[in-house]
Amino acid sequence: MDFGHRHYVPILKTKMGERWALSHLDESTIKYLSPLLELHPHKKNPIGTHVEETCEALEAAWGNERELFLDTLWLHQGKKSEQLHKEQGDPSAIRTCLDCARLHLQAIPVVRLAYKESSREEVRSAIEKDGRGYMLRLRPSELNSKELIAGLLKSLKVAPEEGHLLLDYRKDQMNLAFDVPRVPFLKQWRTFTSASGVFPRSLVGFALNKWHKIERADWAGWDAATVGKDLSRKPAFADYTTRDPGAPVDGGSPSVNLRYAREENWLVRVGGKVKEGASSQMKQVCKSLVSMTDEYDGPEFSAGDNEIFNTAQPKTGPGNPGQWVKWGVSHHMVLVAAAVSAHT
Repeated sequence: MDFGHRHYVPILKTKMGERWALSHLDESTIKYLSPLLELHPHKKNPIGTHVEETCEALEAAWGNERELFLDTLWLHQGKKSEQLHKEQGDPSAIRTCLDCARLHLQAIPVVRLAYKESSREEVRSAIEKDGRGYMLRLRPSELNSKELIAGLLKSLKVAPEEGHLLLDYRKDQMNLAFDVPRVPFLKQWRTFTSASGVFPRSLVGFALNKWHKIERADWAGWDAATVGKDLSRKPAFADYTTRDPGAPVDGGSPSVNLRYAREENWLVRVGGKVKEGASSQMKQVCKSLVSMTDEYDGPEFSAGDNEIFNTAQPKTGPGNPGQWVKWGVSHHMVLVAAAVSAHT
């Protein structure tokens, strides 16, 4: 897998909505897109059973001929809130995931600088068996750790040229003008991508039954920095689509909501609680969006747009929270892949 800066790496949880959105992309979008999938945990199923079922579902959604990046972070031991602990890795979980993925997917494993030696051994084994390289996922605060990065590569028995570098700002806006010159081995990485995800964790506090605009500051930071020739290497673009960068949402009490990306912002509308019978409000949400001809891209734009259009029609159901996610993610990926591919 090789690509330049006119390429999109959506960072997705492996839940049903994201899988549906991937499965409904057409080739004109796929050629500009390489997903990074974060395996989500399961409440009850043993990890082996869960990973097997998830990899089979991913194979059905993405196929077994296209490469993708695979991150096992959320399956590592520890509470979801203990992310720094999880970033040390979990050799048993990593081995289980990568062994299963080998049967179903063309997966490229993600590794972090904080991985302990036993976790690195599992990634090294996968690299040797699969021959597809690796992705190193760094935070800006780790860019000054050139010796530690070199040590990681030595323990993996790889060179930068074999790896994909992801500079992940998570919930912060990108600061590429400052950070790109600090990237170790900048010109040597096989690919270089920068990621940011500024969509809010919660929509609590948004006024109900009206449209709001949330700035896509993740896109704005990348777009501004990659115009012109100021950067010595331009990164590809990655974001977290219509989700935030945190741990996968587990249950909760969802509200009716729709998240619809535009070039500079998201349109977001929130309704009542699903458990209180408010799901039917999604019909009006979709009808309102479809009527906004200067915002809605039409039913042919993406599979998600088609579902939104159908939901706005009489005698159709309102959908459910999982479907609302997939509509927004589907539209978002098509929109962003088109914008990235047309970038200067």
